[in-house]
Amino acid sequence: ISNVIAWRTSAESFENAASVQTGLLAQTLGGALRFRKPDDLSAAMDAFRSEVGTQNSWLVVLDSTGEPVATVGTPPADMDLSTIGADVAAAEETLNLGSHIASAITFGAERAVVGTLVTGWTTNELRAELFSNALLIGMIELVLAAVATICAIVLIGRFVARPMTSLEAVVTDVADGKLDVEVPMQHRSDEVGA
Repeated sequence: ISNVIAWRTSAESFENAASVQTGLLAQTLGGALRFRKPDDLSAAMDAFRSEVGTQNSWLVVLDSTGEPVATVGTPPADMDLSTIGADVAAAEETLNLGSHIASAITFGAERAVVGTLVTGWTTNELRAELFSNALLIGMIELVLAAVATICAIVLIGRFVARPMTSLEAVVTDVADGKLDVEVPMQHRSDEVGA
């Protein structure tokens, strides 16, 4: 259960960070998109990908008509980018759409929507890290369980089995007719001495 909670919490944090990062990048692309500078768009997107690492799979900048202006990476072939662009332009905000995030690109003092940035994200690194952590925690729990088991065996041997063995020797002596045998552990207040 704790691994499921950790996954959900980490995934939510990841999605929130990806939304913020997409929104911040979209804020920087307004001028380059408005004045149709695809090289500037590509350079900004390349810089963005180098900062966030392999968690970002692809980026697409759409103009106000929903047509791609610049692309880095390969978005899924079945994705309807123009519909996403229209949805974001209507909402004028960042939309979290599962494995991809779309944010309005604005320009000027009036913050007119001039296009959309759509980014694709992967949780593979997050999954690998959580799996690694779960494996480490499992190994630690296994070692702690083994140590606890060994301690229990030692304590049972020392406080139960050893006294019972010495009492067995006394009982055997009494059964053999040796009645002058001293009974050990009479001072104990537990089942062995009572």
